[in-house]
Amino acid sequence: MIDRTSLSCVRLRENAVPSIFDFPSHLQKVVKLRKLPTRAVFEPAQSRLEVQPAANEVEKVLTEVTDNSSESPTKAIYKRQVVELGNIIEKKNKKLKVLQQKVRRYEKKIQNLSELLEHLKKKNFLDDDALHVLSTVTTVNKEFISRQLANVTKLPLPQSYSPELRSFALTLNFYSPRAYDYVRSTFGLSLPHPKTLSRWYQHIEAAPGLTRVN
Repeated sequence: MIDRTSLSCVRLRENAVPSIFDFPSHLQKVVKLRKLPTRAVFEPAQSRLEVQPAANEVEKVLTEVTDNSSESPTKAIYKRQVVELGNIIEKKNKKLKVLQQKVRRYEKKIQNLSELLEHLKKKNFLDDDALHVLSTVTTVNKEFISRQLANVTKLPLPQSYSPELRSFALTLNFYSPRAYDYVRSTFGLSLPHPKTLSRWYQHIEAAPGLTRVN
């Protein structure tokens, strides 16, 4: 029940009972649901074709930036050590190449003792008598050349000299100290130092021809 006696707005009475009214369907208002507006995206054909390459480039740049920004001090130290080791290996390879070239040059220059003596003769370091005496030391060849190659390649050398090589060194220095110094400096031959020869001279038996070391 509606109370219209009040001066205020229309209101229901206290004892009012609600009733259900059948509203005709033809009088009911049809509410249509509106679709949400969609954003139109317009892209040139060329930009669509370049999406993948551009994405790859962006990803590459982001990766580089991330790597650089997240690089820890330890990682930076490891990188520096790797670079330093690479430089050391490169220097070692260059040094090895130079040594190999030296070995080839020495092998080409001197293949045996006879070629060495012939070379000294051309340089006018020795006369015929000295060449004749030195050429009799045939057993020196193997040790002579092996020490030459070991010296070039920086391999360890035996601490002692064979009696034959001692005799050759003493005799060569006796006939021509200039030839002796030339052989030591030019061909990289591991002949004893002249001071060593001086000590050997104190323990030899003097005799014509080759000297004999006690």
